[in-house]
Amino acid sequence: MKATVCLFFFPFIVFAGEENILRKKDVPIPVMEMFQKKFPSTKKVKWEKEGELYEAKFIKDKKEVEVLLDKEGNWRNISTEYSLKQLPHKLLLEWMNSFYIDWHILEINKVEVQQEEITYQFKVEKDTLERIIIYNERGEFLKEIIVSY
Repeated sequence: MKATVCLFFFPFIVFAGEENILRKKDVPIPVMEMFQKKFPSTKKVKWEKEGELYEAKFIKDKKEVEVLLDKEGNWRNISTEYSLKQLPHKLLLEWMNSFYIDWHILEINKVEVQQEEITYQFKVEKDTLERIIIYNERGEFLKEIIVSY
């Protein structure tokens, strides 16, 4: 269950043990074409094979971005790292008034999944507790995922 949760919410940590770095020439043509169509100005890209998916990691607008694509070139997930200062104003206000405001933020990601609502996911910790707190773009709380007790 933990791996499934990580795949959806933090795709870049799921396959840490199965990392397979690829050269650009080893990336299938449909994957490369779709990537270049969606991110035409991106130059420095690190490619990895994650199970049956291809992962592109790069920096865009000073944010770390990770994109998962299948072998046909269909993008599955785009995860963009954010800081509190980069969040939409309404979401930031909701976070500042949340139960978790005194928790340490490990990571904030904007996650886009094909045909699903864009979410903002806060990975937080306090003492030995770790959670993923999920909001939509309008700043509405969606759910909490317990990572550790």
